[in-house]
Amino acid sequence: MENIVSIPSLTGNTIPKYLSRCKIVNNVVIGEEAPLFKECISLGELLFEKLTNNSNIIGQIDPITDKRMTFAEMKERSVRCALWLKKQGVQRGDIIGISTHNHLDSVTSQLGCLFICACFYPMHYEYNICDSRYFLSLTKPKIVFVNADMVKTMARAAEEENLNIKFVTFGCVKGFKSFQEIIQEQQDAINDFRCSQISSLEEIVALFLSSGSTGPSKATMMSHRALINNMLYDTSFATEDQKVVMWFSPLRWIMGTITTIWSIYFCKTRIITMKLDSEETCKLLEKYNVEWFLIQPGVIVNILKRGLFQKYRLPSMKKIVTGGVATKPHLFEAIIKALPHVEIIYALGMSEICGTSSVQKQGDKVGSVGYVLKNVQLKVIDVDTGETLGPNTVGEFFWKSPYVMTGYYNNPEATRKTLSEDGWLRSGDLGYYDEDGELFVCDRITEAIRFLGHMIYPAEIEKVLQTHPAVREVAVVRSQNDIFEECPLAFVSIFSNQKVTAEELIKLVENNLEDCKHLRGGVYFLDELPHTDTGKIARKQLREMAKHIIFDDESIKNIK
Repeated sequence: MENIVSIPSLTGNTIPKYLSRCKIVNNVVIGEEAPLFKECISLGELLFEKLTNNSNIIGQIDPITDKRMTFAEMKERSVRCALWLKKQGVQRGDIIGISTHNHLDSVTSQLGCLFICACFYPMHYEYNICDSRYFLSLTKPKIVFVNADMVKTMARAAEEENLNIKFVTFGCVKGFKSFQEIIQEQQDAINDFRCSQISSLEEIVALFLSSGSTGPSKATMMSHRALINNMLYDTSFATEDQKVVMWFSPLRWIMGTITTIWSIYFCKTRIITMKLDSEETCKLLEKYNVEWFLIQPGVIVNILKRGLFQKYRLPSMKKIVTGGVATKPHLFEAIIKALPHVEIIYALGMSEICGTSSVQKQGDKVGSVGYVLKNVQLKVIDVDTGETLGPNTVGEFFWKSPYVMTGYYNNPEATRKTLSEDGWLRSGDLGYYDEDGELFVCDRITEAIRFLGHMIYPAEIEKVLQTHPAVREVAVVRSQNDIFEECPLAFVSIFSNQKVTAEELIKLVENNLEDCKHLRGGVYFLDELPHTDTGKIARKQLREMAKHIIFDDESIKNIK
């Protein structure tokens, strides 16, 4: 594998060696040990107690209506939901689907499941009939809470799959009970309600869909043990003095679910958001004095390039967390410069690791993804030989921690391919760690391009292309032609008020990167790059598009 010969630049004047945050033993990076939560108490019970003991806290604000919901109101509606579920015969471990966007009752439906130890299954909320059939048949939920505009598609999908599923709608649709109706129906004594008990922390509390970057989405089984311990030791979340929090991720994305859980457990006020627009985002951050913000890298770069950090100074902001794709150091530094009063950190994770596995702290090296969390271990494996690699050498990340998934639901073959018998989980991420144990991600294995024996990481080329002021989003994928088995091709979207040619971008890469990394596949412009339902660039779709591109002598590309 390729050796890394340069380490990204550091922020500040001096950076201490943070070996106290980890140790390296036999080429394994080992995070600080910390006591694990071992009491046989469910996640639902922990959240129920927080809501009960902090009833006056404003837990949620809907910025469209400015409606506010206290912990007491959240608890009451969640208990009513739990009571209705029990009357439908839902028992501990039964799967309940939730297919909706972020709104005041998306969390109460989730809590209703947790209170009775049902296994909640967050889904996307804009499926077509084929997707609906696949995701319903994947887990066969007993009940699905679903948006009004999707319920007929879901019901048809269930019928075509011969599934007996009861649907409850957010909103009113003839022939279906609404969430508001089932809440109002409950006349039992709310104050007498008690959460269901679990017999083991290993019981499955949730099924999270994988991102689908390596094939069809799979349902990852997450235990009470994993979710609770990750919640206690993930340092990316808001600290005690950061009371108002905001994010865009819906429940379908694991970070959308766990940040919802965290905001209750750590007694925060959440600003509910749905539509992602750069300027509207800044307005909300300013209006509600948001102090902690989770956002995708592409969005924060868009805000930066549009000059919105100069227009909206965000004086209340204390911490911004981003992650999901490889960090671009020059943009990271630009964001830090634009918001010098804000801690800007990067977090790395995936559904199979219960969200986050490593987190930066202020002062860590720009371009890194920080250090492994407490109780987490990492090793880097050569993808060709299986050898465990030392510092500054690129290989595949393998993780071990108490926060790892139990396995893929009803998919033992996929589980065996991903999770070894001794607990190591292969991530599909290519990267390395340095002598301090600090981690750096290069790319996904599925994205790596082999050009005449060289391993090329698209993120490195994307980093250069992003330096052009006209470039809004970019994704580099492998392309094939009669001359080269594989070579890089760039899909690019640009800002509406900017212009740039394919030749300019090709030249930009040629002037900044070695010959093997040049864009021999060329540049193809799209108005918008496609995205997955979790907000990531849909690289699989772009790779398929690349197969149908016709090349001409001027590197201007057209789709067949």
